[in-house]
Amino acid sequence: MRIAERVLWAITGLAVVMKLLHLPLANFLLIIGASTLMLLYFFLSWLLLPSPTRKHQVLGVSLLAGVALTFMLEGILFKLQAWPLASFNTLVGLSFGSIAILVLWLITRSRPDLRDYRRAVLWRVVPLMLCGTFLYPVTAHDMILFHHRDAVPEIRELYDHLYSTDNPEERETLRQRIDSLEQAAFRGQPGIP
Repeated sequence: MRIAERVLWAITGLAVVMKLLHLPLANFLLIIGASTLMLLYFFLSWLLLPSPTRKHQVLGVSLLAGVALTFMLEGILFKLQAWPLASFNTLVGLSFGSIAILVLWLITRSRPDLRDYRRAVLWRVVPLMLCGTFLYPVTAHDMILFHHRDAVPEIRELYDHLYSTDNPEERETLRQRIDSLEQAAFRGQPGIP
């Protein structure tokens, strides 16, 4: 099970790098890797987190850490994809993560036999909390502009206008125009870099 977890982390990390470099299949790999990790942590945290054996754990802390990991991964995935509710999921994940670390510390500080378990949980929760903390203030608008940093200036202006208007009909028109420009750029039509 831990080998599968490591492979999924490698796929997810590779997908993040690919996404930053605008390589094909990045979104697919990111969604598959992160979603599978979320499922593993949400349903099987009691199998993944104990170290060295299942007897060396506090079941409630494992379940709480699994929920925290799930929400943090979901928030980070949503942030990178510029999907709605990214900040909410990140905030919920950070809250559950903080509670899990506090409870873990309170329970394991007087039990040296759970030192490996505490380290196993912290090695998973703390890095995701740091990523979530850094990504929390980033807005969807900033993320979209980052993803389209090399795009035609007209597309960037359309995205700016899309996020500044509340009119649903105008937003739909802007989305259609952006889609048509992006498809034209993808096909390499003349006049569009």
